[in-house]
Amino acid sequence: MEKVYTIFVINPGSTSTKIGLFRNETEVFSVNVTHDASELKTFAQISDQFDYRRDTILAEMARRGLAMETVDVFVGRGGGLVGLEGGTYPVNEILLEHARVGFTVKHP
Repeated sequence: MEKVYTIFVINPGSTSTKIGLFRNETEVFSVNVTHDASELKTFAQISDQFDYRRDTILAEMARRGLAMETVDVFVGRGGGLVGLEGGTYPVNEILLEHARVGFTVKHP
């Protein structure tokens, strides 16, 4: 019997965050979570939006009766990291710190 993986996909944008949940290749849901532009302007840096965006995404998951603890795989897109070849990489403290500070570039 094939293992069923729960996969969370995230694509943060300037005023929205696209998220989706899959069970193997089957889409459970996908949604474009919008963020109030005036609210986003209160943050000096994009990295300062972390808690705000996280809470919005967690609320969307909770509204659907889903919890992050059930996710096996996280897939994301973002910037500010060192150049990497396509592939799968473990998430460790160095990667998280580079993402937080925009290691190679700060987004305006």
